[in-house]
Amino acid sequence: MSFIGPMLSVQGVGAVLMGLVASRVVKRYGEPRGVVLGLLVASLGLGLVVVVDQVWELLVAVAVLGTGLPLIFVAFN
Repeated sequence: MSFIGPMLSVQGVGAVLMGLVASRVVKRYGEPRGVVLGLLVASLGLGLVVVVDQVWELLVAVAVLGTGLPLIFVAFN
């Protein structure tokens, strides 16, 4: 339970990094494709969370999951 803080921090870093360019991605490819791309990236991150064995792999998977979330939110709004 004490590892949730670092995991959420890594997810936040991924979200902030993608948040910096999410509006450009959605503007370039359109809202529907932005949502699909965000869902694909988030699904990839969730799939990686299921299969990882090492802690560093889990942190990478959570960062990938975090990068998909801003694309979904920006494309919906």
